[in-house]
Amino acid sequence: MTKSETKLFLQTFHVLSKRGPLSISHASNALSTYHQHFHELQEIPNNTNQENSNTTKHLMDFSLKVFEKPRQHRENSRFRDVLNSNKSITAHIREGDLDLARQVFDNMSFKTTVTYNAMLGGYARLGHIKDALEFFEGIPEKDMVTYNTMITCHLRNRDIDRALHLFTEMPLKDTVSWNTMIAGFKQKGDMVKARRLFDAMPNKNVVSWNSMISGYIQNSDLDEATRLFKSAPERDVISLTTMISGYMRYGRVMEAQSMFEEAIESNIITWNAMMAGYIYNNIAEEALKLFSKMSVPHC
Repeated sequence: MTKSETKLFLQTFHVLSKRGPLSISHASNALSTYHQHFHELQEIPNNTNQENSNTTKHLMDFSLKVFEKPRQHRENSRFRDVLNSNKSITAHIREGDLDLARQVFDNMSFKTTVTYNAMLGGYARLGHIKDALEFFEGIPEKDMVTYNTMITCHLRNRDIDRALHLFTEMPLKDTVSWNTMIAGFKQKGDMVKARRLFDAMPNKNVVSWNSMISGYIQNSDLDEATRLFKSAPERDVISLTTMISGYMRYGRVMEAQSMFEEAIESNIITWNAMMAGYIYNNIAEEALKLFSKMSVPHC
């Protein structure tokens, strides 16, 4: 190797070393490739200082590409390996085989947060609460999915205090985080705390509103559910069906019927809720009339 080659090689190696660790084999392969192609750039004119500067720049750019190519190939290969392993973990969990999922996880040389979340989700989904807790503590980089999964795990274990503690500790919360905790208090029957979270929630969506509406109905506060329904900025078929079922549940058939008839949007679930409500309130003839209307196309 000439002095000019050596100088440029060292300059290139210095730049690349700042971008990340370089293995000996990587450097050796890059040097071999670099040496093979160096003569191709010797043809660039270098009669002036400006041309010398341009030549050096071209050589440096080319050298960086030569060095980067093996590294990019290695990173792409690692990415594919992680992606395939993550898919395998998810597939094993879907089949209920945590042992095989954990075996794939343990054999991975490189793991991402997605990998950890997949394994944690498996423990939580299959009810391995103790394993989920231990695994959660060992996750090096937790994101919102990690916290949301563990909060759900605590709620399934009916441990709302630990779920709330984790929710409070979260550095960042998304809509799923808030909705999960609201649903937890709703299921426990504590609508005061559920409402407190709902009011504090910065960005509510239709799921948030529907959760609170159904919570009030489940806890026998149909009037508050009605007020919330009317004030909701966005309503969907679930909102409508929930209110209809609530009115029917407490014998307020006329209000359910009025809401159903005024609805802009409805589907088979809403119609079924109306028929079930009529039957629940011993008005079978109205259920039959509604059923006959359903049989008419485009009703």
